[in-house]
Amino acid sequence: MSTVWTQINSTPPVITLHDSLISLNAVAALIGSQQRTLEIVAPTHLSADLTIPDNISVEIKFHGDIAANGHKLHFGGPFSAGLYQVFSGFSAGDVTFGVNAVDKIEVVWFGAKADNSTDDYAAITSAIAALGTTQGTVQLMQGKHVVNTKVTFNKNYATLRGHYIVTGK
Repeated sequence: MSTVWTQINSTPPVITLHDSLISLNAVAALIGSQQRTLEIVAPTHLSADLTIPDNISVEIKFHGDIAANGHKLHFGGPFSAGLYQVFSGFSAGDVTFGVNAVDKIEVVWFGAKADNSTDDYAAITSAIAALGTTQGTVQLMQGKHVVNTKVTFNKNYATLRGHYIVTGK
């Protein structure tokens, strides 16, 4: 039984990860230096710290998710995902994006709810920290973000955008 398949009729070829037993590290090693797009359509995990090189474009589809398992993750190449959580178990600074890897970072990728109940502090600070030392935009989803701890960030690197209301202490 194959856990990863390659779509041959595309350029570059697409590898789709659809088995949660395979680590993202194993798939990145399989791809190596080849130019590929990696679609993640099921939960996956890290088995060690991982830098995904710029020859790999990552697209996380609905139901796709990357679990930290105590490791860090850096995206060197293009990254895209919809408006749903795609990172779980990561602390602020554990997920980072290289220059031009994303147009904007969505707080929902890190678990923000904007439901006027859940404390979105960890998700917002994780999204801001994901910029690293590159300039970029952090997108807050529409709704009421509860933040019970003061969020601080360097305005030279991060711009917060969105139609939102932040409540808290």
